Amino acid sequence: TVLELGSGTGAAGLAFAATGAKVLLTDRQSLLPLLRLNVGLNKDLLSTVGGAADIGEFDWLSPPEEILRQQFDLVIGADLVYSFAAVEPFMAAVTALLQERDGKKVCGRMIYAHFPRFPDLDAAMQQALSSAGFDVQVTAMPKAAEVGNIPEEAMSRVQLLEIRPQETSMETEPQVQ
Repeated sequence: TVLELGSGTGAAGLAFAATGAKVLLTDRQSLLPLLRLNVGLNKDLLSTVGGAADIGEFDWLSPPEEILRQQFDLVIGADLVYSFAAVEPFMAAVTALLQERDGKKVCGRMIYAHFPRFPDLDAAMQQALSSAGFDVQVTAMPKAAEVGNIPEEAMSRVQLLEIRPQETSMETEPQVQ
């Protein structure tokens, strides 16, 4: 099962569902009608391939308990941090979804397609992730191709990031004296 954070139109989550995955598309309340419409438009295709898409409201600063009680194999997101104002809410959502809470995790990793805009913004996001205890690895992207009106040069700048909680081992933890 997959949770898409900040689904917008739901394109990424619906693409996963079209491969047979069960996906929960999430966004703020004002975007749920658009998600409902797009899920409805793709319902027949999804049932044909064995996939499914549901929608849910997700306030990043106050993640809903009903979602945090579930478990997902993967969290995905695309182009969510495009301003400094988005860094803190993004971190709150990622922390709620990936960090252990009450002895369990909602999910162990996130794949995030990030479009770098400003070096200072990208550094702030990376610093926030690191400070919150996350490892971030840049994952190899498939060869970029022109998509609609988006030129290949712009597509080649997208970074595919894998975000995971940092693992602590007995060797790296300070010894209690």
